[in-house]
Amino acid sequence: MGPIGGPGTVFACSFVAAMNGAGLAPYVAVVTDGELSGLNRGIVVGQMMPEAAAGGPLAIVKQGETITIDMEAKTIHAHISDTEIKERLGKWTPPAKPHLKAGTYLAQYCELVQPIAQGAVLGKRDFKKK
Repeated sequence: MGPIGGPGTVFACSFVAAMNGAGLAPYVAVVTDGELSGLNRGIVVGQMMPEAAAGGPLAIVKQGETITIDMEAKTIHAHISDTEIKERLGKWTPPAKPHLKAGTYLAQYCELVQPIAQGAVLGKRDFKKK
């Protein structure tokens, strides 16, 4: 949901609102690489970097795995062994984007956009492509 995967910084607040509307905010934390508004309820962590579409840590977490959010230490820990993390990252490939036609502006944007921490502006990216 970050600039590369969106494309553009996709708002995750509608998902957070749906969780709240379903009465799940007190029971479920949301961790996303998408953008959030200031109207969130419950435990919400947004704009994770690097984003999943760039091979960030969210890309290798599987449904049902435990993630610990320590708000005092300001850390997030996925309960995955170092060996498993290395193995999964080694097998990771960027997600397919069949909706983006080669040569279009959005396809070029996905190739050139910088992470949110660098302003989500166009330029040459530093991370290794797979």
